[in-house]
Amino acid sequence: TAYEMCGRDWSSDVCSSDLLWAWGLNNVGQLGQNNRINYSSPVQIPGITWNSIASGGNSLATKTDGTLWSWGYNASGALGLNNRTNYSSPVQIPGTTWSSIASGLGYGAAATKTDGTLWSWGSSQYGQLGNGTTVVGYSSPIQIGSLTNWKQVSVGSYIVAAIKTDGTLWSWGLNANGQLGNNSTSTSYIPLQIGSNLWKQAACGFYHTAAIQSDGTLWTWGNNGFGQLGNNTTTNSSTPVTVSNINNAVKIKATSFSSFALLSDGTLMSWGYNNVGQLGEDRKSTRLNSSHVRTS
Repeated sequence: TAYEMCGRDWSSDVCSSDLLWAWGLNNVGQLGQNNRINYSSPVQIPGITWNSIASGGNSLATKTDGTLWSWGYNASGALGLNNRTNYSSPVQIPGTTWSSIASGLGYGAAATKTDGTLWSWGSSQYGQLGNGTTVVGYSSPIQIGSLTNWKQVSVGSYIVAAIKTDGTLWSWGLNANGQLGNNSTSTSYIPLQIGSNLWKQAACGFYHTAAIQSDGTLWTWGNNGFGQLGNNTTTNSSTPVTVSNINNAVKIKATSFSSFALLSDGTLMSWGYNNVGQLGEDRKSTRLNSSHVRTS
């Protein structure tokens, strides 16, 4: 199995051999090479038995033994290491039962454990820690509530979205562009349920959110200045809107102002901001609806 997540200016990948590779910008040590040298080709991050990776301005990665490791930018305590020091090599966050992980572009992070509990750390300027406060932040994981049925979590720029084992979707944090999806633009310091539908996966960008419903349809909400909602407009939406031409999505990725979806037939779709060709098309213009990139 391969897991892939991309930061703003760099990428990382866990291959089936359980080795972890990274490349690109490395100004705060986010490539895990014990230096701050940029790399234009993949370099191996120390260690073996890596299982999954989540990257933003910092990185989180789990190993097959359930341990969680972090490195990179840490000014907001987003590495979860009880300090605000940047690290250029992986350092273990306490605990051995981590499951779903999410990194929020250097400002915060969240993760679930195998017991279904939900944890977050880093900045809480807009309540994105989900514990009802707006303190400067926490540099160590804190539990969000006492529920034990959290399954998957995603972190964007000051927003968090998470799915429970019953398929319900919840979000919290900054909401100026309607990115929480609750038909308002009011910030929330605690999780709010989004509609009553059943969901499989959620992904947060800078100021927009995307999620797949249980029937494979894809929905987006929040900022749409570059067409990242994929509904043929540039109008913001504070409630979920359907992405054009997609009804069999199995995986979603939301970047800063772009979105990507993997379909059940192996087709990769993309839409939104495309100033440096990040949509994978032979052009650099913004796309307002989903477009076929390639088929595996």
